[in-house]
Amino acid sequence: MRCKICDAKLKDGELLKRDLFTGLPLDTCGKCMGSIGEAVAEDFEYIDDVNIISKIPLDNEENDL
Repeated sequence: MRCKICDAKLKDGELLKRDLFTGLPLDTCGKCMGSIGEAVAEDFEYIDDVNIISKIPLDNEENDL
């Protein structure tokens, strides 16, 4: 079987990997899974940054009067 992203031949361990929610085979090599993991981690870092920024109090226009 081959990786559905890069078409590399899958190793035995990679053939056993399954989606945690659906139970379906991932059919993805370790290199591609690593790239996906990095992209997801970057998304979570962005979400954390947005959450931090959203907690910064903005100037209240009522106090400016």
